[in-house]
Amino acid sequence: MITEIIMPKMGQTMEEGTIASWLKKEGEHVERGEVYLIIDTDKAEIEVEATFTGTLRKILHEEGDTVPVLTVIALAGDPNEPLPPLEKYMGEAAQVTVPAQKAGKVAAVVAERAAEPAPARPAVSGKVVASPRAKKLAQSLSIPLAVIQGTGPDGRIVEEDVERVSAEFDKVRISPVAKKIAFQKGIDIRAITGSGPRGRIVKEDVEKAVVAAPAVLPTVIRTESMSPIRRITAKRMAESMSTAPHYYVTMETDMGEAVKLRKALLPDVEREHGVRFTITDMIVKASAMALQKFPIVNARAAGQTIEYLEEINIGVAVALEEGLIVPVLRDLAGKSIGEIAVAARNAVTKAKDGKLMPDDFVGGTFTVSNMGMLGVDVFSAIINPPESAILAVGRAVERPVVVNGEIVVRPMMNMTMSSDHRLIDGSVAAQFLAYVRELLEDPGKLS
Repeated sequence: MITEIIMPKMGQTMEEGTIASWLKKEGEHVERGEVYLIIDTDKAEIEVEATFTGTLRKILHEEGDTVPVLTVIALAGDPNEPLPPLEKYMGEAAQVTVPAQKAGKVAAVVAERAAEPAPARPAVSGKVVASPRAKKLAQSLSIPLAVIQGTGPDGRIVEEDVERVSAEFDKVRISPVAKKIAFQKGIDIRAITGSGPRGRIVKEDVEKAVVAAPAVLPTVIRTESMSPIRRITAKRMAESMSTAPHYYVTMETDMGEAVKLRKALLPDVEREHGVRFTITDMIVKASAMALQKFPIVNARAAGQTIEYLEEINIGVAVALEEGLIVPVLRDLAGKSIGEIAVAARNAVTKAKDGKLMPDDFVGGTFTVSNMGMLGVDVFSAIINPPESAILAVGRAVERPVVVNGEIVVRPMMNMTMSSDHRLIDGSVAAQFLAYVRELLEDPGKLS
């Protein structure tokens, strides 16, 4: 019996998914419970386990296609069983978002794939590996594959990579002769400093780059694909830095009273909630109270408008071996430190067990990133879009400070707030951070 494999709906907010990687090729056997497909959502990349046992007969949508949920993306079944007419899936193909160079081909995509063998998955090596379509497009645009960084499986160059580099090359001021020489020699024109008028790259600049290239380019000893989490992080952080004008405000906080209060309250909180709360939980609580007092920080930019948000949902950055993730703690207005600690421990446990779903990353209005446990004193974080601010926290270090005219030793901690200047003025960021500091230095107010 033929099994229709659909794009799964992995959460209430998920409307579509992108096929990141088929781990099985057409004709290969798949066991029930085996991970055979990886899909991208706007928040996470998720491994999909098979709900069937059989042969992967026909892949209807290839890697890179963005498909609405519940759309049939492949067929599985007995290897000798006849397939149904593929035309029945053509209507669904029309709803698929494919890379720009495939525009106009959607109507024929299923029929085209029916006649083509499944593409072989490239092996990891130091060689340039590219899909046939990527090679064809690069050749038509006269772009050397050697200057393109692949983002496909195992570093494979796909069409989107060629399109990205082409768009970047279009922004480079270069003479036609210089451009032709650079492409012939496999030189990346983005790395050349022009000596012509207004920084234009001329023939002599390219010739110098050709001579210098062997001496300055390092030798690649191996390549590996970015982890799914790291690819998503890279995409979102690049989006944030290119969209939101960041600026940073740093304040030093005396954590002496906070440390004392935590020690005093630990037994009661552990008895009532079953968890040991941390300094991070106290910082999250203080941030939630500050977001209530300064609603512009709990807002986001939407074109020419500002959207003020009712809920206070704070993301807490969690470092895993695969990369950084930010699960969201929801509806924190009015919650106690103990309740926040329970929510945080549950999120961290799910993260380490790989059980977070797309909905767990959605709806954050502010983020706290604490690197104090890693020995970091001070750092500046990149805003997690579409939020408007993030609080970066360093470690608390005992050192001499002046208190009431006397030199005393106190645990001092740096906090740096990164803000989107489209919404948050410097004075507001300073007041927000000062209020967080006030709450931590007088933690009896954290109630």
